[in-house]
Amino acid sequence: MRAHICLVLPILVAACAAMPGPAPSGSVTLYKYAGSKQCAQGGGLSPAVAERDLRREYVSVSRAECGTDGRTYASSFGMPDGRIVIVEVPAAQVESTRRFGYKPLTELPEARPTPCPP
Repeated sequence: MRAHICLVLPILVAACAAMPGPAPSGSVTLYKYAGSKQCAQGGGLSPAVAERDLRREYVSVSRAECGTDGRTYASSFGMPDGRIVIVEVPAAQVESTRRFGYKPLTELPEARPTPCPP
């Protein structure tokens, strides 16, 4: 029995360490659709541009990355592809981001970070 616990425990600890954690205390994770389309090279909002735009409005951004909304889309040229930009901002500045279309990431339970397209 001890051998089983000794083998399983490190695996569970490693699995938990690999899971994305919640935003640091006092921070909120938000998202905005990138506006990119299926079958289109490039296009859409990048994390770098999103961060720059928010900083111009005096919003502190501690993290900006690409993501997907986790939904399934029928393949159709020029239709949305579900890419999102994920940003982390101080809770006190969330209202300042709403006018730019940012919403709490908790509204997209299937969303996840992904590598940015080339």
